[in-house]
Amino acid sequence: MERVKEFLKATGQPINAPYSVERFAFRGRLMREECAELVESIEFLPGLEAQGEETRRKALADILKEMCDVIYVIHGTALAFGWDLDEAYDRVCRNNMTKTINIRKDPVTQKVLKPLDYKKVNLEDLVS
Repeated sequence: MERVKEFLKATGQPINAPYSVERFAFRGRLMREECAELVESIEFLPGLEAQGEETRRKALADILKEMCDVIYVIHGTALAFGWDLDEAYDRVCRNNMTKTINIRKDPVTQKVLKPLDYKKVNLEDLVS
């Protein structure tokens, strides 16, 4: 996250700033843009099998790059508001592991479903 912090400082963007609707709208637009680019790069994949190994490798590298851009913007958002993203992520990971007890999956999508006694992770103490 230090490299993202360097970028925010170099571009005059706020770090550890109080919450504001305007600032969050800006960060939301950045996230939406980067997520859309990621989805677009993934949607490009289906027709690539017939186009050769080099084309496939370039497309996969583009997906990886777009994934990094999404992470970069998310880190920037956490830094902008002074949120402890590492602690939040650890809590979410631990909470997600509760889904591995008595695993249920959606029969169509195969997505792992929340258990009936699932409790949403609490991150309220990490935001101000």
